[in-house]
Amino acid sequence: MNAITSHPRAAFEAAHKAYTDAFAYFEALPVGDDRENAALDRWIAAMDHLIENVPAPDGEALAVKIELAATRDIPMYDEWIAAFAADARRMTMKDR
Repeated sequence: MNAITSHPRAAFEAAHKAYTDAFAYFEALPVGDDRENAALDRWIAAMDHLIENVPAPDGEALAVKIELAATRDIPMYDEWIAAFAADARRMTMKDR
């Protein structure tokens, strides 16, 4: 078992923290800073990882993932829809 499957809440929180840290770093940079592109790439990669690779341990976490996806100014990726559906199915099975 890996950290994601053995401790889903901790894995989600760690990935969410990595996302919020990357976002804060990007936002703190002055416009035109040489580090801006790399910081943007790090922020987007952290968001994609959280949405696509880290299962939501509960409905609250799933809502966070959907809200983050909605902040992107792009159509919803197929991978994101699949991740949301997998989260919802997993939660439904836990509720039975």
